[in-house]
Amino acid sequence: MEIFLEILKISIPLILCLLVVYLVIDKFLKNEDKRRNYEIRKKDSSEILRLKLQAYERLILFLERSSPIALVHRLKQKDMNPEMLRFSMVKTIQTEFEHNLVQQIYMSDEAWHFVTKAKDTLINLINNTAKIAVAEKKEFLPALQEQLDELDAEPQDIAIRYLKSEIRKTLI
Repeated sequence: MEIFLEILKISIPLILCLLVVYLVIDKFLKNEDKRRNYEIRKKDSSEILRLKLQAYERLILFLERSSPIALVHRLKQKDMNPEMLRFSMVKTIQTEFEHNLVQQIYMSDEAWHFVTKAKDTLINLINNTAKIAVAEKKEFLPALQEQLDELDAEPQDIAIRYLKSEIRKTLI
């Protein structure tokens, strides 16, 4: 019986000591894991922010390049009739939009809606202006300028303003 008591005297403190060591090491490892996860999230967050800003930059560039007057000056050639110019402008807008489709994953649904609405409105404006120019035997550029003057703001400018406001919210 004395041997058993001696073993207990030695075993109980040893078991308690091992339990304390286990608990301390377990807590340390859990804290290290949390710290590592925080560092990874912090790094990922800055990378995601960079990607989001690039997406907004690309879409603002798309919208700027989709300005009807800028498109006319960039695409018009001497021998182009209004229908050829209309086709070229619409094709350019569609191509650039399709090139930037993937950017929508980095922005809100509302921001993407503003971009697509601006694109659709610009295409409709160009199509309607070409019809008017042909029907009334007008030059395309003056007819387009008349249509734009009737608007409170150009569609791409509205979308750009919204994108800029969303960028400001992201950065604050």
